[in-house]
Amino acid sequence: MSSQLSRKTPSTRSSSGAGKAPVKKNLTQELRDQRMKDDSDSDDDNTLKEQLERANHDIQQMQEMFNANARATEELQAAMRLSNQRTQELEQQNCTL
Repeated sequence: MSSQLSRKTPSTRSSSGAGKAPVKKNLTQELRDQRMKDDSDSDDDNTLKEQLERANHDIQQMQEMFNANARATEELQAAMRLSNQRTQELEQQNCTL
């Protein structure tokens, strides 16, 4: 048992001593990477906002076109109904002549 403890103790010391410097380096690098990522995320957010604004504008234009087409369709349908009524009236007049 004592031989197992003596084996573990040196390996723990050597790994912790050697691990301190790389940990700081990794943390520094991690902070740098995080800053770069934050900057990139900010750019991505701006790009997404612009895309969203364009998409909303496009949707608004499509809604306006749809509404204009719906009004034109209703007007054409009303004109067709009047035309059909006028046609029936003329046919009745022809029959009476």
